[in-house]
Amino acid sequence: MDMNHEWPVTMALLTVGLVMLAVFIHYEALNFLSRNLRRISEAPRPRILVLVPFILLTHVIEIWVFTAGYLLAMQLGLGTLAGDFNNTLQEVAYFSA
Repeated sequence: MDMNHEWPVTMALLTVGLVMLAVFIHYEALNFLSRNLRRISEAPRPRILVLVPFILLTHVIEIWVFTAGYLLAMQLGLGTLAGDFNNTLQEVAYFSA
């Protein structure tokens, strides 16, 4: 089969896989927090002080998952970002955020 006909399917599978992985990471982080936050304190303030950085860290992990996905897509020749863009790790990570 011609590569022009294969790349949309490959890109769709890669996209679905990345989204599923991000949802799984997010679910597991929230599940972990819901099981363990009560152990920290009964008061809400200390729990929030743990919750917010933990969720921010979870989002950073998800950003790096999508960064890896963009880099993989570029390596597979599925496309690239256009414009004033040099395909550096920093730029891809920025775009993933």
